[in-house]
Amino acid sequence: MPYRGGVLAVQDTPAGRVPISIAVLSDLVPHHPTRLRILAVTSERRIARLEGVPTVAEAGFPQLTIGEWMGLFAPARTPAATIAALRQVIAAAAQTAKLRRALDRFEFLPMVTPPGAFTTRIRHERDTWARVVRQSGFQPET
Repeated sequence: MPYRGGVLAVQDTPAGRVPISIAVLSDLVPHHPTRLRILAVTSERRIARLEGVPTVAEAGFPQLTIGEWMGLFAPARTPAATIAALRQVIAAAAQTAKLRRALDRFEFLPMVTPPGAFTTRIRHERDTWARVVRQSGFQPET
């Protein structure tokens, strides 16, 4: 059943309107284990704060392993020196305790990768999910 957002699915699961849901951890963790039980995480590794919760691969569904990620982008013609300076500032910020605490609240792990590695990841994700969409036969609603 599609939802307009993860929060609604998280509300409907413990209320019994849906038997199971998949949502981002930041929506689920506040309700675990009092209102709902997290059965598995889709990440490659277990989440330290969720002791005893296996990954989907450990639960027998390795094909459901999905990593959530975000990135920072700049216009295509941004000078390399500007990109390098931004990367340096971002890398320094990622090491601060204040930012780490803020990201930890949402189960985010800061990773600063070289621009080339990030480009490779984006292409890999695009190709992977394009194949999944084609194989599923999904057609967007008009």
